[in-house]
Amino acid sequence: MTAIATAAQRKKGPDLVGDLRIAEARESGPPRVPAATIPDARAYLTFVLVDAPNGLLPHLRWLETLYFSRFEAPLGRRLAGQDRYAAPVASPAFVHRNPLPEPQAVALLDRGPDALAEPDVFPDGEAVSLARLLLNPAALWDLADHIGYQLPDAWIPALEASGRELAAELGITFEESWEPEDDQPVSVDENMYEVIPATVIPYELSGQTVVVEFEGPEGAAARRRLAADLFGDPAADFTVRLRVRRGFRIAMEVEPAPWVKPLTLRVKLPSGDVREFVVPAGSAGEAPTSAGRSSPASEPVPPSVFPLALAVFQSRDGFDCVDVRSARG
Repeated sequence: MTAIATAAQRKKGPDLVGDLRIAEARESGPPRVPAATIPDARAYLTFVLVDAPNGLLPHLRWLETLYFSRFEAPLGRRLAGQDRYAAPVASPAFVHRNPLPEPQAVALLDRGPDALAEPDVFPDGEAVSLARLLLNPAALWDLADHIGYQLPDAWIPALEASGRELAAELGITFEESWEPEDDQPVSVDENMYEVIPATVIPYELSGQTVVVEFEGPEGAAARRRLAADLFGDPAADFTVRLRVRRGFRIAMEVEPAPWVKPLTLRVKLPSGDVREFVVPAGSAGEAPTSAGRSSPASEPVPPSVFPLALAVFQSRDGFDCVDVRSARG
């Protein structure tokens, strides 16, 4: 099993992926990892698949930049349930955008990145298969979710190494194991999840997006009013999203970015908390197809709110707000 990337290998990773994307766009054949850098690429792939906050999510954001598109991550198996899990589907802008075929995914889960060198499983060869995988957001997300959900034996050493790094970042130390004596009761705090440090958020949630719905005739009228305010055209098409950020924070996005007036909206959470977001207005000459984003809310959202299930626009007593509902009910 390939070891998790060193700091030097992690630093090289984005440049390697950028070079692969350039080669893919310029050359007629498939991109391939140079033979001399395959060990570094394997180690970087391991890092991406086992370290969601520092590896997978930044890598996905980098792919979005390289392909000028968005990757909408679904809820992972742990939160959605294995039976209700929906495999990720990436935008057509990504050349490689589908999860791996089952035999290849199983080989990687069972034997780690070393399986990429097996010609009977990856007939295009390791250099090409590794390049395609590093450029494929859907396959990377699906594999990382499999690894985090199933904890395959081949990936345990890398997961342990990643866990120890994260613990060190949080100031957590590992001491000798302790077991209670037979007559000593063990108490479990049922609210443990509520006191998770705000710097930690499950990777199944970080990056989750929920589109704000405008329901019924009143919602359609409100949507036209907002379109006139934001874009100067009541018929303008736009999308409002809530995006989960690390640290149990939520940010708001508008696509395309408003260029007449900023969008100011209050968000009412299932916990009863209210947050206000401001998406600033840009200029009509500034890439009108790009999304405008608010700063994440300064105060963390109660963890019990996640995962988000639905966001509905409401207009009451002259105030616009978004009513958010949790998948927990």
